[in-house]
Amino acid sequence: MGRSISSPALTLRRSGEIAWVPIALSALAIAFPRTAPVDLAAGLFLFLVLPVLVPGRLGRPWTLSAAAAFFLFACGATLFYQPGASLDLFEDGQILAPADIYLDGGRPYVDTHPVHGWGADGGLDAFFFRVFGATLETFRIRRAGMTALALVALAAAAGALFEEMTWGGVALLAALGLCPFVSERQTLAFATLFLLLLGARSGRRGWFAAAGALGACQLFYSLDLGLVVLAGGLFGVATRPFLASGLRRPGSGPRDALAFLGGALAASLPFLGLLARTGSLRPFLHVSFREIPRTIGDVWGLPAGSAEKVLRDPDPRRVVLEIVAGPSMPSLFLLLLLALAVAVLLLRSALGKFDGADGRAWISVAIAAIAFRGILGRRMPVRFESVPSYESPLHQAEVIAHLEREQPPLAVLASGTGRDSFDGVSSRERAPRVAAYLDATYEPCGEIQGRKIGRRRANLETTCPRSP
Repeated sequence: MGRSISSPALTLRRSGEIAWVPIALSALAIAFPRTAPVDLAAGLFLFLVLPVLVPGRLGRPWTLSAAAAFFLFACGATLFYQPGASLDLFEDGQILAPADIYLDGGRPYVDTHPVHGWGADGGLDAFFFRVFGATLETFRIRRAGMTALALVALAAAAGALFEEMTWGGVALLAALGLCPFVSERQTLAFATLFLLLLGARSGRRGWFAAAGALGACQLFYSLDLGLVVLAGGLFGVATRPFLASGLRRPGSGPRDALAFLGGALAASLPFLGLLARTGSLRPFLHVSFREIPRTIGDVWGLPAGSAEKVLRDPDPRRVVLEIVAGPSMPSLFLLLLLALAVAVLLLRSALGKFDGADGRAWISVAIAAIAFRGILGRRMPVRFESVPSYESPLHQAEVIAHLEREQPPLAVLASGTGRDSFDGVSSRERAPRVAAYLDATYEPCGEIQGRKIGRRRANLETTCPRSP
């Protein structure tokens, strides 16, 4: 009361109200470089002048968040849209080849074999091709847009985790610090997490139902991530009130979980109906829940599988070396961080200090814990990334020992030709002991782009991949 309008505190508050204007104009400058000087000059001018000329409110509570989302989308779209980039015959081929089949009337899981999911492996692109034309430009714009939306959805989830936007920004930076690359396949998963956190914040079950519906869409778009958000979200939603009560009563957990499941079921019906109408429902279930887990066991398996093989090693020195310097070291750090978060949340619950922010954190931790089933399972069976790295007899013996311990169901066999050579020396010549082990342990069962794929002789039920 009685302070001048030019007081530092009031000036800072007024500047905060107008911050959305330069942020939005900066996003326009990024999205449209030709008008960038005008956009930036206008943003600076309005930021300095509007607080003086306009006496009333300069924005709504949502304007800053909307401007920040627009800015992140512009940054992401500019970063991920690469019109001059060459096609990746493997990664892009897994999308474009099924999309072309769908355009010709092919049926999912009957005429195609989606590994990531129906939508991610060509289904969504086939829809966009029908609407906008089957061109590489359509594919690149769709992929860049969805990847940029994944960044926005991650930021929204980080913002919903805390009451203050500043801490949400810190959470976003921490998430990008641990995993700096977002993927188009994560868009709906992050959006599902955002809706779950809104439900936990507001207590409205409608948000939980909407989250379940979006999680179901993620299931049919990218199967593994859909299973992660549905399983983790269900567990987090069902147990959050129990922890909030100090581990005494279930509270609203069962009703919240029922709303989440109801939304997922309602959103699944159209997809299941379409699959049934095209005769693809049974193949969808068979491929997704039998063939893929059997063929790519390390991707779908529990992390305890890899950890068990490491800890059962009779030499404690090798156990320590594997934990400290092995290929699973980055996952170990994340696992310890996740375990610490769980311990802190359980302790706060036992002490009766479990509040709203803790409940939202618990849902996030539950989803992260489910996701870890793949992070540790995807570790390589050996620590070397290329054959020349294990050329010495000692390292070849290490590779053989690791392969014998891990027993991967499939392996790329040495051909003895230029298809698998470095500096003109084939892998068979460079690592003859490993080549002999592969010949004795694996039998050729398929070929992908000229490279022979071997199936472990003791695991002949494994489905062998082949070139499309």
